[in-house]
Amino acid sequence: KECGLCTMQDLQQEAERLGYAMLIAEGTPIVLQLIESGQVEAVVGVSCLNVLERVFPYLESAAVPGVAIPLLQDDCMETNVDLDWLWDVIHLTADDKTYRMDLDGAREEVDSWFKTDDLNKSLEIDENDPTMVIGRDWLARAGKRWRPFLTVCAWKACQEDPNAKTTKDLKRLALAVECFHKASLIHDDIEDDDSDRYGEKTLHEEHGVPVALNVGDFLLGEGYRLIAETKIPAKRRSEMLRVA
Repeated sequence: KECGLCTMQDLQQEAERLGYAMLIAEGTPIVLQLIESGQVEAVVGVSCLNVLERVFPYLESAAVPGVAIPLLQDDCMETNVDLDWLWDVIHLTADDKTYRMDLDGAREEVDSWFKTDDLNKSLEIDENDPTMVIGRDWLARAGKRWRPFLTVCAWKACQEDPNAKTTKDLKRLALAVECFHKASLIHDDIEDDDSDRYGEKTLHEEHGVPVALNVGDFLLGEGYRLIAETKIPAKRRSEMLRVA
């Protein structure tokens, strides 16, 4: 409702002109529901200090930036606020074009790259070659896949367009990172004589040390091949191969 007896009307009209969703609420549940919806880019909160304190953990967990402006008296009835501060805050702008990354979407896409059918295409698997088949199945096993996931996130963080589609080269690099990681696990398990990983037998326990070594070497080779096949400037590709 518009309030003609105070500055609320001016604030509401200016906030709406700037594109804010103006919400006047006596309790926190509706505010928390709005924050958790994922549709809020930032919050300017004006309330009693204890209410602002209750809302902060939800802003933090949802990674939503916010500015809290407490009322000048610890009583939500007939109180006032630092209007100059509030007026300045609602006009805050920045030239940067930061955005919230869709981490769940990125995770799902990365996981899809390690399905058997997708790996068959990416690694050009020959079903008659037992080393390639075992290597593919090892990559497809359960795992957190943090390395390819972070590779994709780093790329997305550098894009101006939040909806930019992942490229074939990015997929190659993400797969290469995981190939190197999974090869290192095979070799580490042999050296440490571990018998299980991810709740299953280690590769050398299941297939023997010679086969496990071959599979580890195969994955290392695939990692280098995937990097070498990227369509990126030669200098960058060379540096990637050097670091790998």
